[in-house]
Amino acid sequence: MNKLLKISIISAALISSLSAAGKDDPLNYKVTFDALQMKYDNNKDKTFEWDMNAWLGHDLNKIYIYSEGERTKSENESENQIVWSNAIAPYWDIQYGLGIDKTEENTKNWAVLAFSGMSSYFFEIRTAFLLDDNGNLGLRASAENEFLLTQKLRINVNSELSAYSKDDEKYEIQRGFSSLSLGTNLKYEITKEFAPYIGLAYDKSFGDNASSATSLLVGISVWF
Repeated sequence: MNKLLKISIISAALISSLSAAGKDDPLNYKVTFDALQMKYDNNKDKTFEWDMNAWLGHDLNKIYIYSEGERTKSENESENQIVWSNAIAPYWDIQYGLGIDKTEENTKNWAVLAFSGMSSYFFEIRTAFLLDDNGNLGLRASAENEFLLTQKLRINVNSELSAYSKDDEKYEIQRGFSSLSLGTNLKYEITKEFAPYIGLAYDKSFGDNASSATSLLVGISVWF
């Protein structure tokens, strides 16, 4: 209840500050599901995955919500963040707020400081630095790009990397490099807001329980 109350107070304060902007900079929003997909790995396991973000705000200041996770028959886990985002340079924002990791049995909170923007060659990059109440420092970085083949057909490439300063068995967190994901998909844009795709992904975890898997992806991306 205390966590919910704190989040509600923070959200109310941020929304109040957003509403104070002038008419020349109207309040806007966008919800994007970069991935709603089924993953079929080389062990014939099937996993539903999602990767979404939503924002509410003005040109220079926004509230962002990020959520990504996966669900199988026996497990359900996600990484979620709510952050306040300020523009600090063209195409670049600094973000700070709260991160919440959830599994079936546990919940972990993080303080979040992130940098998000577009680098050379139009790569969208986000690097988040995390700190929990046990002093564990975390790094979660992602990068992606899309290349046009035709007006409708696109190739997307993406990568994610995580690293931590301490082990945490409850959340399968390994000290040092913890996980790496590489993916590519072929996307057909039926409309600007809706595109089905098919692709491949390579996922690797490090540490004592190191493993790797190559998977087939079938999904859609949508925004509104």
